[in-house]
Amino acid sequence: MVFFFLMTFSLIQANPTQEDLRKECMELVKESLKDVNRKDYAGALEKLLRIELMADENKWGDILWAAKNQIGIIYMFVSDFAKASDYFQESYSLTQASKELYEMGASPLANIGLLYVNEKKYEEALNFYYKAYDIAKRGKDNVARKNIANNIADTYIKLGKGNKSLEILHEEEKPVNNVGVDFKWKVIYIKAISILGNLEQAEELAQKLYDELNLKEDFRDECFVCLVTTFSEIYADQNKFDMAIEYAKKGLAKNDELTTIIDLYEQISELYYKKGEYQKAFQYKDSALITTDSLSAAINRSQYEINKTKFKVLEYQNELQAKKTELYAKTKQQKSERTLFIITAILSVTVAFLTYRALKNKVIKQKQEATIAALELEKEKREHQLTEKQLEANKLKRQQLKYEIAEKNRELSAKALYLSSRNKLIGDIIHTLETDSKETVKQVKTIKNFLKAENHQENFVRHFEKVNPGFLKRLKETHPSLTSNDIRFLSYVFMNLSIKEIGVIFNITYNASKKRKQRIMEKMNLDSENDSLYDYLLTV
Repeated sequence: MVFFFLMTFSLIQANPTQEDLRKECMELVKESLKDVNRKDYAGALEKLLRIELMADENKWGDILWAAKNQIGIIYMFVSDFAKASDYFQESYSLTQASKELYEMGASPLANIGLLYVNEKKYEEALNFYYKAYDIAKRGKDNVARKNIANNIADTYIKLGKGNKSLEILHEEEKPVNNVGVDFKWKVIYIKAISILGNLEQAEELAQKLYDELNLKEDFRDECFVCLVTTFSEIYADQNKFDMAIEYAKKGLAKNDELTTIIDLYEQISELYYKKGEYQKAFQYKDSALITTDSLSAAINRSQYEINKTKFKVLEYQNELQAKKTELYAKTKQQKSERTLFIITAILSVTVAFLTYRALKNKVIKQKQEATIAALELEKEKREHQLTEKQLEANKLKRQQLKYEIAEKNRELSAKALYLSSRNKLIGDIIHTLETDSKETVKQVKTIKNFLKAENHQENFVRHFEKVNPGFLKRLKETHPSLTSNDIRFLSYVFMNLSIKEIGVIFNITYNASKKRKQRIMEKMNLDSENDSLYDYLLTV
């Protein structure tokens, strides 16, 4: 009986409790947040995927919601918007299935709205923001509610609707004792009155907020960048370009986010152009292009690291399943041994020695069969795991090749847009110079000849064929009536550039670019109203 008690107690101690597992989850959550702050997105994702597995297995709805929502945010950081949207939708679905989690549904909806803002689909973003706002107003989290209202107001500003922005801002005018959220509200308010034409009042409020910001040593850099960018826009609207450039450069000095740096470079380049300092405008335009390339490379590296992390988590999941199977087999075996021990102890008093021997032989045979079955099961499991690992490795390799092709296409489109914008800038300078002396006109003609002589089409076609081998050949064989300019136009459509962007590259108006598209589709016997040219090119 003492032996039976010791066996039972040892099994209880070996199994971790629900409370222990929840503590482990919470520790992983803290560590993942530290990884995100260090921008170690792969490390954070590995921990969150493990949390997701444990929460799903133990039916912890609150932890599972938080894990899926945070995983979606990480995918958003690395520009994998499709994956991010899937996780936000899953997180939101969990809140709809539980009354206790209903108020938490505002967060994933607001994050989906932010995805649409990143894609400049502002009307769709407002739709999700308002759904999140309705849920937040029913809850007690004033900070979350005001933050969502700030996002709505900022989206209206992007649409040029200052009055609608002020309307939502007035609903959440009361401070919520959160420095970041209250500060953001003030900055958006300044932007709103600025686009409505109240520039003097906007400048006065911005200066007051700037002075207040300088008194706080613990203020975050993103708050400072947001404010000085607003200052720059106000001075630009007043044609005070020197002041606008000065504040934009202050934001550049305080910022380390590549997306914000690109926007600031573009803004400073445009200000120098308006000021007439074309060389500096070129320099900052080049800086924006270089930073864009760096951002694309960083995103690709992060996505590659995340794919490796997903593979590691898959291995962890397999190991976890193997341990569970082993523990189950061990527990079952111990339970069987305890039962047999009790039966043997009772029967040993009443039955003869031969009966005891028969039972002992039977037990030995059962153990041998169980061992053989366990070995066969382990062999099959290992073969299955090896097959899964090989399939996952092939999938990762195909995904990496896909990223490399997409990266080269982005480089081609970025270079084409850059060359077109550079030629447009030179053209504007030529137009300005043509009104001056005859000697200047002669020099302008020289520049024009240079522009005419500069032909990048052959170089573009060579690089495009390298990235997309065989595409142009199949297109010419299918539609022999297409000209070389038609082929070039279709190449940009295949790269998923908009009609407006293609017009900029060809140095033609939007309507001219649209008509050229219709004319090409007629040559290809496609219906310009019902058929999608881009979808058709994908089939080629």
